[in-house]
Amino acid sequence: MKNALQIKIEAWGMKMASQNDMRMAETTYSGFVTFAKWGAIAAMAVAAIVILLIS
Repeated sequence: MKNALQIKIEAWGMKMASQNDMRMAETTYSGFVTFAKWGAIAAMAVAAIVILLIS
């Protein structure tokens, strides 16, 4: 049985993503968040080193 959201999405001509697509999307998103987190930490470390060098 379809819920209201599925019916509304199908009425707009869009389809729901399959479970495999959602699993891949979650994996990609998780990797992006991890990369962004470590990238921010690395940028802060480099900024701190630069500040120490010029002060």
